[in-house]
Amino acid sequence: MLDYRMETFLTLCEVMNYSRTAKIINLTQPAITQHIQYLERLYGCKLFVYDGKKLSQTREGMMLENYARTEQYNNQAIKRKINKPGIEPLKIGATKTIGGYVINDLIMEIGRARDYVLTLVVDNTQRLLDMIDHSELDFALIEGSFEKQKYGYKLMRNEPYHGVCSCKHPFAGRKVSMDEMFGETIIIREAGSGTRAIFEHILRSKNFTLNDFKHRVCLNDFRLIEECVMNGIGITFAYESLTKHNPRLANFEITDHKVEREFNYVYLKNSRADELVESISTMYRKSTTATTL
Repeated sequence: MLDYRMETFLTLCEVMNYSRTAKIINLTQPAITQHIQYLERLYGCKLFVYDGKKLSQTREGMMLENYARTEQYNNQAIKRKINKPGIEPLKIGATKTIGGYVINDLIMEIGRARDYVLTLVVDNTQRLLDMIDHSELDFALIEGSFEKQKYGYKLMRNEPYHGVCSCKHPFAGRKVSMDEMFGETIIIREAGSGTRAIFEHILRSKNFTLNDFKHRVCLNDFRLIEECVMNGIGITFAYESLTKHNPRLANFEITDHKVEREFNYVYLKNSRADELVESISTMYRKSTTATTL
């Protein structure tokens, strides 16, 4: 179990304000200061510093936070296992592409195993990482970028990333130039989503932004994006899994630019989730092998 002063430390990491931390924990501000000073003496380093009036973590403070988050998760995991031996609660997150188009077979495999009480959360990358940090998920299946120094991870698979249009669109099956593409309406996900971040990175690599498109539409529901693209409202960029499941959609490529990205299991580094991910990834390989036979 985490020391109560470590709980104070994690709350301060969250809000980065001593007075707000005091209100959340229902202690006085001097008591919060004493908790942090105790930890700084224990570990022999400063955990927070002020730059003017702005509070920030030191490098050592960030290291301690990562350690404490892992311990917090491990404590909760072992408590769940003790309380319900033989049937383990399993809390998985998935980004919207993976949750909607990739893991159906895996979810059915987990259901058949009957060893887990499964909860699946489908959300954008940033929200899932935040839930991992707060021990609200055992792990998440994430497309694209995350801090690999901060989290533990295991490769699920590599996936091509394409332009997507209606099968009747002039771009279908073609390579197109940036100038051609900018004449279209681009339909994008909300800020914080993996697919949008990857597309913005592609544009930046060629010194462009989303503002170069003639029209832009932002939607946070991928099913709605799919419907709009099928009906010729605009184009989007997504993983190959999307078009594999829908014959009314087609892929196109940007001239001289081919992208393949990782799908990863992501979890707190050095936590008990590592064993859990190994077990689930074995199930995933089994489910994909059965599908291709």
